[in-house]
Amino acid sequence: MSQLIDIALDGAAEALDPAVRPWILGVAHLVDTSPEQEAFDPATIESVLDLASRTVQFPSGPVGFVAGGYESRPEPDFQLVTLSSAKAPHLELKIGLGIAGFVAVGLTRSDVFDDGVTRPAGALLTDMESVIADTYTLSIASALQLGYVGPIDYGFTVAYDGQGRGLTLYTLDEATGRPVEVVTDGARMAPSVGRIAYSPEKTLVEAYMDVYEMARGLLARYDRTPQLIDLPGRSGDGYDGDPLGAKAERGRLRP
Repeated sequence: MSQLIDIALDGAAEALDPAVRPWILGVAHLVDTSPEQEAFDPATIESVLDLASRTVQFPSGPVGFVAGGYESRPEPDFQLVTLSSAKAPHLELKIGLGIAGFVAVGLTRSDVFDDGVTRPAGALLTDMESVIADTYTLSIASALQLGYVGPIDYGFTVAYDGQGRGLTLYTLDEATGRPVEVVTDGARMAPSVGRIAYSPEKTLVEAYMDVYEMARGLLARYDRTPQLIDLPGRSGDGYDGDPLGAKAERGRLRP
């Protein structure tokens, strides 16, 4: 599992500009998909994105709060989708739906946080949570589109190769919503990996528990617990039990 996921994360990073700005990356692999499975065409991608957005709050992170469409272009081994907005040009969410059942997600703030402050080489732990949620959502939507049943492998990391500066990770203060440093001048982040078993019988609560456990496992490295992703049944504030929606607003910085 780890070797293929590592290769997929490296390939995703190569399609971006981690020498310039940090990218939070997530990849998923529908393990038993045929190696001959082609990359999705534009119509299939539209179906996958529509299914994802109708099922949960997607995108679950900051890009989901700015109006804008998406653009799609073909690459040799995948179709690349970019979600961005002229209202917040520093935010970009890129999605790759590739051959052989691979899905990739990349999110960057380009060092600019929602309070308008530029924090070089900075990344938010809540954005990691949103990439976990979005990668999972897209993998399940892709599985449904392909009629896939079986194991799905996941990997998450932050790609950043800025010269002379290490990665700085931030959490959000529970009381003020302000960013607080967790890791300063950090080294390259080792990928966090995992596997789930997918079938159409998987319940919504089971799916949300998958997402929560992946986020919990990654954040435990930093002695933190999820802030964006809630446990099933705890939202109770008008999101119809969608734990991604219930705390999604907390993925943004309050003025």
